[in-house]
Amino acid sequence: MIPDTAPARTGWHRRAAAAVALLLSAGLVGFAAAPPALAATTGTADVTITGGGADFYFANVPAMFIGQVSPVERSLGWPTGTVRVISNEPGNPTDETELFFQGEGGLFSSWAYPTEVGVRQVTVEYSGDATFAPKTQVLDYRVPPGPLTKTTLTASSTGPVAVGQTVTFTSNTTDDEGRTLEAGGATGRVSFFDNGVLFGDQIEVTSGTVPGKTLYATKSRTFTSAGVHTITALFEPGYTFYYESTSAPVVITVTGTPTPKPTATATPKPTATPKPTATPAPPATPAAVGGSFTVTPRGTVKAGATVRATAEIHARATGSAVTGSVQFYDGKFKVGKPVALVKGQASVKYTNLTAGQHVLKAKYLGTGAFVAAFTRNVTVTVRK
Repeated sequence: MIPDTAPARTGWHRRAAAAVALLLSAGLVGFAAAPPALAATTGTADVTITGGGADFYFANVPAMFIGQVSPVERSLGWPTGTVRVISNEPGNPTDETELFFQGEGGLFSSWAYPTEVGVRQVTVEYSGDATFAPKTQVLDYRVPPGPLTKTTLTASSTGPVAVGQTVTFTSNTTDDEGRTLEAGGATGRVSFFDNGVLFGDQIEVTSGTVPGKTLYATKSRTFTSAGVHTITALFEPGYTFYYESTSAPVVITVTGTPTPKPTATATPKPTATPKPTATPAPPATPAAVGGSFTVTPRGTVKAGATVRATAEIHARATGSAVTGSVQFYDGKFKVGKPVALVKGQASVKYTNLTAGQHVLKAKYLGTGAFVAAFTRNVTVTVRK
């Protein structure tokens, strides 16, 4: 499988169940007598509204929002009715849903539609029922930078260095706009490569506050031979929602004084012996690839909507785009014919997705130079 591709999303039913389980384990959901049946008029008892993410938020990616309408006075039972969740974003996308676990929880699930990094808000409007009064409350949630990452690489010496000299390399990873990664995004490992060959062990990233060292790793290399060395750093995120990234190369020229040739001494030429038959060199081992698989829109879409998927494939060691073709899939079924990569990218449109969950992915078919590999899965839920 191609490592660290676009994050695979589970279905919203599973995420909702997980969030509910967390609420239950935290003691947020109690068990009390069911409230009176919903009447034509609403009651007066007060409620509180809380909420948070059952998903991982990124800008311009819809994510599930789980909340709870709780009675202030628990002896009155649990609220029933409906809620409207209004994302305080351009256009104010709005969802309306009933409370579930009615009589035992007052829970609801909806969607948030963040458009920017930072603290965002939704407005929750509870309808009220025969016991509880309507209520409107604004709730905050945080959108971190990501999921795309960008890795840079610097060297302690950039000019020509001598054979035997040690150079220290420092990688730093941010999101694709240069913002500091937070929380789950601030984890991972970095591999350093010299002319495409890994040197040393992977290094766990360290968080810092100095510019150029906000999520960094360092590695030293002592050069033992003259020549040109192209150094790159590959960041592999510790959290699956984020993308890997490879730095631009840093080129180090290593110079050294050649060892003087010994004075030639005439010696008798040995009797010529037959040359052994040349053994053909073994074929080069195909190199590994990395990449990403993105789907737009993600999460839940309406039946009949067009979903566009893009696969990006690059050489794992250098980050350079590769050639070849990609086969797209819907579950285990191929979608269309293989699509040729152009500058390392290939796209397809899914136009006939039926209601239900669809696991979308792509397979890089490989070449003589690069191995074949699957991307990670992205789950899309189609509703009627």
